[in-house]
Amino acid sequence: MRGGGLRAAIRGHGGNSPASGARGEPSPRIVVIGIGNAFRGDDGAGLAVVRAARSLLPATVEVIELDGEPARLVESWDGAAAAFVVDAVRSGSSAGSVHRYDATEERLPRWEPSGGSHSLGAAAAVDLARSLDRLPAHLIVYGVEGADFDNGVGLTPAVASAVPQAATRIAEEAGAVLHRLETRGGR
Repeated sequence: MRGGGLRAAIRGHGGNSPASGARGEPSPRIVVIGIGNAFRGDDGAGLAVVRAARSLLPATVEVIELDGEPARLVESWDGAAAAFVVDAVRSGSSAGSVHRYDATEERLPRWEPSGGSHSLGAAAAVDLARSLDRLPAHLIVYGVEGADFDNGVGLTPAVASAVPQAATRIAEEAGAVLHRLETRGGR
């Protein structure tokens, strides 16, 4: 879906509005993308993190919520100078652990599927984007270690307690990247 169709639809559903940077020029496009299913326990961690981060982010940063289908994920960061993706993972670490990977520099681990609607996960989307030469210049993936991915609404206590920390880390990093890009004049 080229021509901004999906992007326009996403912006119309909770994304922050594009605005001008400090020098009156359009701000570089930065997106923060939460992946998950809020009806499968900890699988909703990515969504919870971006919802918490929304109020901490600069107004020019778009916030997007997705189900994790790889092609939609790749399309959502199309044209972005930087993208931050957050998803629930199962790696064997303690529930609530927050992992960070620079997907432009390293391959993402193949976490155990959560059993949710996006069992292919962020790694498949990054691999797809890499093969199509559609990675943003700056792509950071955060994984929040989940424990319970069964049907049901609500995060486990360990995952819920990790949400504010992850939201703050993402907001601080996205703000720093935006500042760096604006002072360099864009990309």
